[in-house]
Amino acid sequence: QLELCSGGACDKEELGYAFMQSVKKVGWNELYLYLPGGSATGGDFDATRLNFIRLYSLEAKGDIIIDDIYVCK
Repeated sequence: QLELCSGGACDKEELGYAFMQSVKKVGWNELYLYLPGGSATGGDFDATRLNFIRLYSLEAKGDIIIDDIYVCK
């Protein structure tokens, strides 16, 4: 799970993205996050005020390594 927040902390003005199995691979991992594709919670997300990112695994095993994250309109 990856969360982008504009409220200064997790779960505040947030867009959430669930990872698909295709990005859980050994090697180079790039994520393209489209703003309309996120699940909004905790108020209205404001992309011009992005100030908090949280990345975690729901499966709680192994390391998470992301090489590039692109946020797109």
